[in-house]
Amino acid sequence: MPAGSLDYLKERGISLWYTDIASGDAEPDLTASKLANRTLERIREAGRGVVQFHDTRKVTVDALDSILTGLKLSGFKVVQIVPVENFSPKPDYLGALPMPAEGPGSSARVSRTLLGVARRRVQQNELERAVRRRMVQQREATLKRRVRQSELEQAERRRRVSRRDDAQ
Repeated sequence: MPAGSLDYLKERGISLWYTDIASGDAEPDLTASKLANRTLERIREAGRGVVQFHDTRKVTVDALDSILTGLKLSGFKVVQIVPVENFSPKPDYLGALPMPAEGPGSSARVSRTLLGVARRRVQQNELERAVRRRMVQQREATLKRRVRQSELEQAERRRRVSRRDDAQ
């Protein structure tokens, strides 16, 4: 990378990330199960790292829940990378962007259409993430209830054994 490039990116609020683990989710004829198992194996071998996924692949979406669950069960911590502050380009950069010409079939109309599609896709993804979060919360609550029930049953068994021993 040329000298000063990182400073240039940092000044503009852009972070640069490298991946440690390629999930391989772009391979043809890959099943969600195979992707999940292989990705978990690679993460366990590395012990940690940034994993590269292609979110445009259905197989990746289908495997993600299994991967996240497997990571959690293996003691890994999944983190979300978020900006320090809301990013907005500097005004002098905005002025340098060319505005598409208006008119039938113009790139401006196409851009607005694509932007609308992108917004709907983001909204759908957010909704799906919220549903997934709720499902995870429900699973965790169910697991906690089962653990608590098991603890109560074990305590009751110990009390019965203790009473039996006292009676003898």
